[in-house]
Amino acid sequence: SYARVTDDRMRSDTEKVDEAGSSLRKQGVVHCFEVIEKKSKQEIIKVLQSLVFNAGCADRRQ
Repeated sequence: SYARVTDDRMRSDTEKVDEAGSSLRKQGVVHCFEVIEKKSKQEIIKVLQSLVFNAGCADRRQ
């Protein structure tokens, strides 16, 4: 039962990441955002940090 709770928590984290990706995509900052599945929170955070960093760089280039 603990494993299922953890799985549900991971799923909701993944959905949050997907939402962040689609909102960035709507802004035209990120053209392709791969769906992240079964990644640790640390890996998800790294991806989000790099997205934010890349978005910042894109803003500066304009």
